[in-house]
Amino acid sequence: MTLAWIILLLLMSSHIGIAWNILLSPGNILDWLNGYIDRIKYEYLKDLLTCAKCVSGQFGLWSYVFVCIRYHFVDIDNMILIGVLWVSSVIVVTDQLMRRYGYA
Repeated sequence: MTLAWIILLLLMSSHIGIAWNILLSPGNILDWLNGYIDRIKYEYLKDLLTCAKCVSGQFGLWSYVFVCIRYHFVDIDNMILIGVLWVSSVIVVTDQLMRRYGYA
C-alpha cells in the first residue's frame, strides 16, 4: 500500500462517520432510523450508532482488519501498534473534520 492509499482510506473512513451523522439528522434520508435507535435499551449501543467518531472508528477498525487479512501481516506486535495508531488517527481526523464542517 502506498502513502496515497493510506491517506485516501483515512479520509474515507472519517467521512463515512460524518456522512452517517448527517444522514441520521432530521429531514434527511435516514431520519426514520432514529425511532428504531431510540428503542434500543443499552445506552452505549445508542451512542455507538449515533456518534460520528464511533462510526468512523468502527469503520477504521474493520478496514484495518481487512487489510491485515488481505496482505497477510504476521508480526503481531507491529500489527497491534499500527492498528491502535490507525484507529486513533481515524478518530482524530473525524473530530477535526467535524469541527471544520461545523458539526462539533
